[in-house]
Amino acid sequence: MTSASKQRRKGLPGPLHLLENVWFGIFLLTLLFVYCSIGSAGIPVSLAFWEPTAWYPLREHQLLEMTEYEWFNWWPFYTLVGLTCLNMAVVTTRWIPLTAVNAGVWMVHGGIIIMCLGCVIYFGTKVEGDVAVARGRLMIETPDGQTTSLLAMPGASATVGSSDKVWSFRVASIDPEWSLLSGEDAGKQAYAVTVSVEGPEQSFMRQVIAGYPEYTEDIIPSENHQQPMSRAKNVLGEPLVNKDLSLTMVPDRRDTFYLQAHSSIYLREVSFDDLGRTVPKTPWIERPIGGMPRFHDRIGAAERVWTAAGEAIEINPLDMRVTPVNTKDPLAGTDVVLSDYLRYALLQPRAVPISNGPPSPWALVTLSTPDGRSQTHEVMPIDVGQSTAPADQLSITWVDKDLDLEPAAVPRLHIRVPESDVDITVPITVVSAVDPDLEMTPIEGTPFSWRVQRFDDGLFIADHTVSMARVEINDGKSTWMRWVFDDPSMNADMALEGSPSHEGNRILDERLTVAYLPPVIGRSTLELIAGPARDRIRIRVSLPGQAPRVEDVVVGTPVDLARGITMTVNDWSPSVRVETRPTVVPKRQRDLAAANQFSMVRAVVPGQVDQVAWLPMHHYPFESRADTVLGFKYSPTTIQLPDGRLIEMMLSRSSHPLPADVSLDGFRIATHVGGFTGSVSSVLNWHSQVRFEDSDGDVEIVEVSVNDPKPKDGLWFFQSQWDPPDPSGSRGGVPSAGRNFTVLGVGNRNGVWTMLAGCVLSVVGMIYAFYIKPMIKRRATLAVYQAAGEVTS
Repeated sequence: MTSASKQRRKGLPGPLHLLENVWFGIFLLTLLFVYCSIGSAGIPVSLAFWEPTAWYPLREHQLLEMTEYEWFNWWPFYTLVGLTCLNMAVVTTRWIPLTAVNAGVWMVHGGIIIMCLGCVIYFGTKVEGDVAVARGRLMIETPDGQTTSLLAMPGASATVGSSDKVWSFRVASIDPEWSLLSGEDAGKQAYAVTVSVEGPEQSFMRQVIAGYPEYTEDIIPSENHQQPMSRAKNVLGEPLVNKDLSLTMVPDRRDTFYLQAHSSIYLREVSFDDLGRTVPKTPWIERPIGGMPRFHDRIGAAERVWTAAGEAIEINPLDMRVTPVNTKDPLAGTDVVLSDYLRYALLQPRAVPISNGPPSPWALVTLSTPDGRSQTHEVMPIDVGQSTAPADQLSITWVDKDLDLEPAAVPRLHIRVPESDVDITVPITVVSAVDPDLEMTPIEGTPFSWRVQRFDDGLFIADHTVSMARVEINDGKSTWMRWVFDDPSMNADMALEGSPSHEGNRILDERLTVAYLPPVIGRSTLELIAGPARDRIRIRVSLPGQAPRVEDVVVGTPVDLARGITMTVNDWSPSVRVETRPTVVPKRQRDLAAANQFSMVRAVVPGQVDQVAWLPMHHYPFESRADTVLGFKYSPTTIQLPDGRLIEMMLSRSSHPLPADVSLDGFRIATHVGGFTGSVSSVLNWHSQVRFEDSDGDVEIVEVSVNDPKPKDGLWFFQSQWDPPDPSGSRGGVPSAGRNFTVLGVGNRNGVWTMLAGCVLSVVGMIYAFYIKPMIKRRATLAVYQAAGEVTS
């Protein structure tokens, strides 16, 4: 051994000698394999390895709460990778001389180190998320210069204007394959949106076609019963009813996408306009949340949530402060404290019994059939609106005094004619909607007569529950309609065929006043009657073909209704209050594919009086309901600060800027044999035609699909979700032909080429080691033998 070799093989000092130990390298590789296995699969807890339940995801433990991405972006992983690479480099340089024979080993080891470097770059810089892009956005300007916008989504609506000049717009229908019939474009297909317009003086429909503003036209009612709607051009001679109203469709440009596994709280200040709508005073301001739990509930107190019967609650409070990072934050200088986290929960109102409270009865009722079937309902007064049973079939009412129950079940009108000193209350026993020949009833001593067209109880209008009757009134000269409410301040006079929102309103005739008195009882087939004693409850049964009957109810004792069907009051209370809390869904009932879509946090804004709100997770922080993509949630939470300011809050995913604005030009559908039938099953692949436009105005149009992503300035775009046909309207309550939006997955691939280069180098090294190296050694051996033979000879 030469002196140089002895010097080269002299061990490193102290603990560093491990870096030149081959067995230490094997140990590190073993640890790295175990670490990667735990992060990807988990720890086996059963011998049935093929079952998903046989693996416990250690990274989801309450002390870790990590996604797979975070597990491989954690310092232990980087430490193991770094030590492995360092050991491999030291062992290679100190124990494997760089010769032609060993070149393959050097290439393999060098390739592995380069791959590890690429892996660190990949996980250290990885961003991944998605963005929803609509097919178009409707820009609206009213004749008086007020503007608004809404996405072209089935059922999307917006209102603009003041109390005396209100314009309402609603997307009535969308046809993604509208056939053009005019001019040079005849036969082409386009994306057409029909908007219902309600103006201060007129109502009509306006059709807007993407890319063809010259074909915008209105549709109005016609006198042809066979064709009730006609083009305005055919009726008025002009395509537009109101030329001063502008509706145009523009691309829905998005400049932001939203990250997976990164959450933020969004805040903004709002106020109320004169129509009672919340109007943002500032845009959403984002506060990133670092280290928020993901897989385990963190509950600070049991009384903050509802739980299923028999489900235990682990009290483990969360104390996480979310600090402002933007000077425009409406709560600048105040941390928002997250005190609770729920992985899978739904906000739900429930009745909580209270003692000596105002009468507000509640009952838990079970209906049973002879064959063993049963249904259990919570029943509350109609005006509370929280019953789980249909109000016309099962209800509960409180009575303050003993009543003759049959008259109390009849609606009445309270009529006053001050000039004639008339003040009467009359029952409503028949309506003209049922008996069109019903004669008007005269009011003695006055020129007036009346009849009721119809009445409705328990209507939910503008966040209020009201009851009303439509009363026809005649004064001897003319007949008009009065909408009469249980709150007379809401009454309105109009022409017989009119409505309060249409032309034809009349000033309320003050010669007579009318109030509607809804029935005290008798609004449903089965009606529980509580009171006047706080320990008394009865039931009034009004089955078809039978005379109504009333009987006392004993808790837990079935009441025979008819044909063996019984009703049992399991529990009841004369006075309850309604509290809305999150209901924690039991783990066995959770959809694992839902991830954190049903998660929520309890946010506390500290102050003299703490403001508390539960914030459900939103997939996207939409600016408004008119900006909401079909099928996604928009439900911000509003709190009022002690200084009177209103703050809206929303829990959603963290945002990340896009390198260029992205919009959607259209779609191309690859189908199975037979073409696109409107059914999802006929779709083979879905292609989105996407337009990128940067700040310099440069435009690039690409087509992306699931397996064909496209790059743009360091980010890759691919098809993540699409908008399939929904004829039943299951996603938003409105039928849809689909193709109104696309969801683009967005992510980067930093380090991929580095990993690929390392992989190629390692493969070349292995080829060299297995094929070139033996040839070199064979030639060297032959050379030795040849040299030995020459010496011998």
